[in-house]
Amino acid sequence: MSTHATGAPTPAHARELIRIARHGDEAERMMVASSPATPPELLFFLGADRSAAVRSRVAGNRATPPQADRILARDEDPMVREVLARRIAALAPGLGADVSDRLRRMAWETLCLLAEDAVESVRAAVAETLADMPDAPRDLILRLARDLAPPVAEPVILLSPLLTDQDLLALIATPPAAFTRRAVARRPGLAEAVCDSLARTEDDAAIAALLGNGSARLSAATLDCLAVRAVKRLEHRRTCPARPMLSAAALGTLAGLVADEWARQLAVRADLPPAIAARLREALANAAVRQTLSLTGEAAGQGNDDDFLAPARRHDVAACVAVLAARSGLPRAVIERAGRLRSAKALISIAWKANLSPAVIGLVQSVVGGIPPERVLLSADGQDWPLTREEMQTQLDVLIGTA
Repeated sequence: MSTHATGAPTPAHARELIRIARHGDEAERMMVASSPATPPELLFFLGADRSAAVRSRVAGNRATPPQADRILARDEDPMVREVLARRIAALAPGLGADVSDRLRRMAWETLCLLAEDAVESVRAAVAETLADMPDAPRDLILRLARDLAPPVAEPVILLSPLLTDQDLLALIATPPAAFTRRAVARRPGLAEAVCDSLARTEDDAAIAALLGNGSARLSAATLDCLAVRAVKRLEHRRTCPARPMLSAAALGTLAGLVADEWARQLAVRADLPPAIAARLREALANAAVRQTLSLTGEAAGQGNDDDFLAPARRHDVAACVAVLAARSGLPRAVIERAGRLRSAKALISIAWKANLSPAVIGLVQSVVGGIPPERVLLSADGQDWPLTREEMQTQLDVLIGTA
């Protein structure tokens, strides 16, 4: 590229860029739209290009002027708005409702517009980018945490360092959606007061998630109460035995009602009183004739997926991440972040990059991302990729760029 010493294109090259923007083929226009050396006025022009692929490149270009961003924020193609949302959200620490600079104020207004987009995936792009930012605008974080769509609210509730215990208690007291309390219950390092508030809600799904959160600081009294409740609630019985700090009373209650996999969870504990340990050994001896389902042969015809299927069926998240990292060449941190964000699209794209078959993308989403069955993203026939090749590559580019 021919440029002046200042970095600006020479007049001849500027004329060539204008020619390409007006008459070039799509590949040429995409190249110009992606270049940080393209003049802002030409990026503004390309922001109205007939090709969504070209407009997406403009949306992702850091040199694109805020005036063009305002137009792209209303683009008819959600993918264009998603790309823009990730770029603008990355600028959030320097933005806010009280900024005086005109261009930064314009960028803030664009970000707010994207955070209220009618399409869930656009709002989710904002939330995923802001989720773990320590200096994101707090009022925007609070707004996203109360969103009615899980892909938008959950990353913020799970990861944002800006949410205080009082914010979490407010979400528990007046949850905007059915999943909100469950998301709070999964947040790492929950304080005792927040845990106690969740335990008092009678929300079975949230309490099951809380019992499965090993970093949540539950009081001994609350744990004892939940152990008693577990007698009648299957989802609590599956998670309660693994909790630390169970009292002898709670352990006795659980040992009297469980066998097989629940007994095995209790049996490995070092804090079991001898009498309770004996009861568990008896329960396990009685269940010895029942063998767990063999995994052998289940992956017939899926040899290419075997190294992922084995740890996935054990629900060994760390091993699954290691397989995906080895096969895809992506850093483990990138895969782990996709899992923490519970991003179905990102996890599908990682599976594609790892050369897995579409048959296992449900397992990738549920095991690595903890995505519930009703939110697992599959193709209509379950045999193909639910995203296009371009969409998956874009997801990977964004993941790598924000890791």
